Amino acid sequence: MLKNHPLLHRVLSELKKLQINEFSHLLLGVSGGVDSVFLARILNECRGILKFEVSMAYIHHGASTDQNLSEFRGQAYQFVRALASEINVPFLTNIKGPSKELRGEQELREYRYSQLEKFRCDI
Repeated sequence: MLKNHPLLHRVLSELKKLQINEFSHLLLGVSGGVDSVFLARILNECRGILKFEVSMAYIHHGASTDQNLSEFRGQAYQFVRALASEINVPFLTNIKGPSKELRGEQELREYRYSQLEKFRCDI
């Protein structure tokens, strides 16, 4: 599907510059959005060529007082979990989410980074 995509060759080139190889393990945060899903698929193609390991993480931001947002987060979680299974990579998540509702982009970003760092230490 992506074998001839122009970005595949560019990403491969960048990974080689970073010396990503069979001894490397990349942790990829995937939200379920178009950008992160495309990156996951491109990295999956690169993984087949450079033989590095990939783990996929979905950071759940927890329940929300907004029912639509809570449903969206649940659907995104299911989608990313299915994607990890489809491309056969380990799936990491924090399905319980934070102990309090997060407000604002900065709080959400800091929470994502802290969770990704915990996952990074575990792989």
